[in-house]
Amino acid sequence: MQTSIQLTKATVEQVEYLKRRGFGTRTDIVRLAIDRMAREENTMTQARFYIEVDSYWANSESVFVGPYATRDEAQAAADASRAIPANQMAPDVKHNVRYEIHNTGQAKQAGMNDGNIISNLDTAVPNDTAELARLVDMMPANWA
Repeated sequence: MQTSIQLTKATVEQVEYLKRRGFGTRTDIVRLAIDRMAREENTMTQARFYIEVDSYWANSESVFVGPYATRDEAQAAADASRAIPANQMAPDVKHNVRYEIHNTGQAKQAGMNDGNIISNLDTAVPNDTAELARLVDMMPANWA
């Protein structure tokens, strides 16, 4: 299908640079750019889930364990721990931790950032405040 597009001067310069680097014709470059954008968007919008864990204490730092491919997978990980769902009161608020499962957007709204994500491949959901404290201690000093 033949179509036309309008490019800014800066975009034309970028296209020329990419042509010199061997990315093909303008058409090839536009096709590749659209393909890459679509793949990235698809990857970013796929549902991913994180488990937010904190203590019942005020000012408790949260850690986010994940990502999990499905909510059920995240729930199974939470169920395998002794963490308490956030909407329930803990029998021992001094030692228990609570959790809440979020999709990526919800997790970001709840404060998830690159500094407080723990890979679910590296660790399980913490069982108590001592394990949570160890995870928090491993976090970067600057929580953005």
